[in-house]
Amino acid sequence: MKKANFSALLISALLFTSFNTQASTFNFKYTFTDNSALQGMLDGTILSDGDTVLINSFGVVQYAGVVFPTITNGSFIASPFSTVSLPKISFSGNLLNVFVCSGGFDSGGVCDINKPFFILDAMNSLVFVATDTDNPPPDFYDASSWSLTAAPSSVPVPAAAWLFGSALLGFAGLRHKSNV
Repeated sequence: MKKANFSALLISALLFTSFNTQASTFNFKYTFTDNSALQGMLDGTILSDGDTVLINSFGVVQYAGVVFPTITNGSFIASPFSTVSLPKISFSGNLLNVFVCSGGFDSGGVCDINKPFFILDAMNSLVFVATDTDNPPPDFYDASSWSLTAAPSSVPVPAAAWLFGSALLGFAGLRHKSNV
C-alpha cells in the first residue's frame, strides 16, 4: 500500500474513533417563582452516571429576555458555596453547581457583580441571577423548576465524520492518480 493511501486510512480511522465521545449541546431552563426564566444553551459531557453533565462552555444565555454577554471559559466556575470542584449540572436537577460571572473573575477569584451573573446551586438551595436591568430576589432552589434537555444536532456527528473521511480518501486518491 502506498504511503499516501495508508496515511489517509489512518487519519480516517482516528477521526471515526474520536467521535465516540458523549459531548453534546444542551438547552437548560430554570423558572423562578415570579415566572421569569433563566435559560440558554451549553456544551457539556455526559458523565458515566448518565445524569450528570460536566459543563464545557456556554452558548447564548438570557434571563427574562435580557441576553447575557458572551460567556467565555474563564467566566464560569463551580459554585463558591459547593465542595465540588468542577461546574456540573444534571438532568434530574439533583446537582446544580455553577457560578457564571459574565465579566470574569479577578486574580483573587472575585466576580465583578456589576456585570450580569448567575448562580445555580442545588446543594445549598440557591438560585440567583443579576443582570444590568433586572435583579430579582434569590429563589430557594426547586428541582421541579429545572429542565435540561439535549439540543437536536443539525448534522449528526457520525454522518459528518463519514463525509469528511470519504473526502480525505478522495483527496488521497487524486494525489495518487496525479503521481502516476
